[in-house]
Amino acid sequence: MNKKTDPIKVSVCVVTYNQEQYIRQCLESLANQEIGCRYEIIVSDDASTDKTPDIIVELSEKYPLKITPILHKTNMGASKNYISAHKKARGDFVCHVDGDDYALPFKLEKQTRFLEDHPSCSAFAHQVKILKQKGLDGETQTNPDLIDLKYLLLNHPCFLNSSIMYRRALSEDFLDNDVEFIDFLTYISLAKHGPIGFINEPLAVYRAGIGVSSSLKMMKFIQQAIDRAEETEVSDDVIKRARAKQYFSYSIAHLLKDELEKFREYIDTAKRLNPENTKIIIFFNLRQFPSLLKAAVIIFKKLKH
Repeated sequence: MNKKTDPIKVSVCVVTYNQEQYIRQCLESLANQEIGCRYEIIVSDDASTDKTPDIIVELSEKYPLKITPILHKTNMGASKNYISAHKKARGDFVCHVDGDDYALPFKLEKQTRFLEDHPSCSAFAHQVKILKQKGLDGETQTNPDLIDLKYLLLNHPCFLNSSIMYRRALSEDFLDNDVEFIDFLTYISLAKHGPIGFINEPLAVYRAGIGVSSSLKMMKFIQQAIDRAEETEVSDDVIKRARAKQYFSYSIAHLLKDELEKFREYIDTAKRLNPENTKIIIFFNLRQFPSLLKAAVIIFKKLKH
């Protein structure tokens, strides 16, 4: 079992940029997985300027039958780097892991077994532990066992990128893409073909606040992803509520950064799209008192933790 001549069942795609502090733990955690089939690890470095490429080469020499390095000479950007790695995948199932996160034992085995046992599911995701500067700090949210397109739209983000494993046969919708896109589009494209399975068990660790894409300038791409769902039988009401939820979420993020013009723009749009949502109405009616709203949000976040 797991000989060089065995067919590759699982491809793990790792994308990284300037993550010399984290990439070793990420790759070691993947290379040492116990799984009853042959798998490959494709790690795509986006022209890092630190020692990340050196560490990748070192580990590819240590695990030559598992790790395939892709070392770009010029920076491509997060989307193109993602596509570059995922298009190299040869397995029936493709797992994504960001270079600053790492896997827990049996992650690949449990995900592979689920997709083998549930042919109607397009993908499988799981909870992750959250690692902050002071150490592990909770887990991501719980979800139902099966996440359909409606639930995904109304609850995004309900899982993180480093938790997804999907069927490679369904990847054309999001990999045949020459423009910048985000993981939400991947999830929507997959959920169009069948529910995404979910397990309320952490199988990886996510480093909060470290990732390559932490910008607030993502609303255009969020809405482009929701556009993809309009091609399905999901109702117009769900689409509007999904758009409003994202505008509301980003309005709060801009409020906390004192970016008040964007806050008011986004809360106005959220109110127009979903005028019956109580939280949106409250923030809309009090939008001229940003200091009060910001204080309330900060207090709520502290009480929640």
